Amino acid sequence: LTFHHLSSENNFHSDNAYTIIQDCEGDMWFGTECGFSRFDGYNVINYDFDRNIRVINGKGYSISGLYVDLQGEVWAAFDKFYRYDRANETFTAVAWLDPVEIHDFVDIGGIALIALGDKIVSLDLKSFEKTDTPAALSELDAILFSRKGEYLYIYTDTNNIYKYCLYDGNLELLAHCRAESLTNDFLAAESIWIATNGNGLIEFDESTSVFRTYRHGNDADGSICSNYIRGLDFDTEGNPYHVRYVTIRVKEVQEITDLTGNGLY
Repeated sequence: LTFHHLSSENNFHSDNAYTIIQDCEGDMWFGTECGFSRFDGYNVINYDFDRNIRVINGKGYSISGLYVDLQGEVWAAFDKFYRYDRANETFTAVAWLDPVEIHDFVDIGGIALIALGDKIVSLDLKSFEKTDTPAALSELDAILFSRKGEYLYIYTDTNNIYKYCLYDGNLELLAHCRAESLTNDFLAAESIWIATNGNGLIEFDESTSVFRTYRHGNDADGSICSNYIRGLDFDTEGNPYHVRYVTIRVKEVQEITDLTGNGLY
């Protein structure tokens, strides 16, 4: 496996990245201790908040969560939970949501499901009002979501992986992940990827129910950047990006020829 490093040396706002998303334009966004950075594959644009919650260039504040809805709108957990207005570069707050409680956010079609750790609540994305949550989901101790077509994959605080059908409401328990440390992010693609706080990257193959673990090795350029992974996302070419506190890396999937290679245990 080959990983390439991205950092402040590439003009990123900070080496300390906490969260990562991809917007509707295909750009990658990284939430940092100083605001966030947008990367189009070639250039980096940095954004910060001033005290009026307006995007400016300069010093800013830490962003604990970045999310994107189906319309490509970016949402940020800061001192409040905000929707970003691209045209005006301003933010509108959702008054009833405490950003400290938010673990994850997913748009299921004009309604966002929000994981609070002990339950799931629903947000109308137009009115910003609280709305009803599907009964099968409301009491799940959800911390992470990943949508793949008509299915929503849910990772819980008790390390269970669920698969929820958005069309018929069927909820299925897929597996229990014996994660040895805190789970920071969760991504359903060809496989299901789990980012941990000390146990590297975990890959779950739904078709075989097999788990594989990738950890940081002696070959710093060929293995993952750290066993402490903060966030995951894929770019438009299918390359999975992961971030830790001090480094951003991208794995080029076309270079993978053998899953028994360096970094796999």
